Amino acid sequence: METEVMDTTVAVQELTEKVLRLEQEVAGLRQLEQEVTGLRQEVAELKNKPAPNGQAAITDHLADKEMIRRAFDQFLAEEGIQVQPVGVEKLREMMMQANLEPNELSRDLIAMRDE
Repeated sequence: METEVMDTTVAVQELTEKVLRLEQEVAGLRQLEQEVTGLRQEVAELKNKPAPNGQAAITDHLADKEMIRRAFDQFLAEEGIQVQPVGVEKLREMMMQANLEPNELSRDLIAMRDE
């Protein structure tokens, strides 16, 4: 009987911890939803804002590679990714050293996506 009570207590504690983790995940997802909503509003505003050259203003922002680079760097930092991306030539060199064909990784990713 005492063992059953202990097992039940442990199970309740484990479930409580899982619920807390899920609540934290949900809170994070809600925050992301708010951020996405804000970004959608910004994009809608940019689409409606005329650009001096007659093109949509959002096109100008998409062409701003420095802004994209900063946003990507921020994403990496927020996700705790502490490695620097490698360039195309370095990636090709690393793939050759690993005896991979030039398009082997992308073919595998495409095949996995299509499954």
